[in-house]
Amino acid sequence: MNAIDTVAREISAEATPLDVAAARQFLDVNTDEGRAAAMRTSGAGHLIRKYKINRNLSAIARRIVADHA
Repeated sequence: MNAIDTVAREISAEATPLDVAAARQFLDVNTDEGRAAAMRTSGAGHLIRKYKINRNLSAIARRIVADHA
């Protein structure tokens, strides 16, 4: 397991329903409209502000959604 997986697991363990919704929004827009549009969503902003992350947002969002499906 690498560092990204470890961070994603830790964040997912403390994720709230709002965090899960934010992650879903980010991933939905990322799939439909691309990363630039996804980074402008309130979901991305929420995750970045709350968890102080600026890299690997897709991997973290995927982990949150998968763990809370």
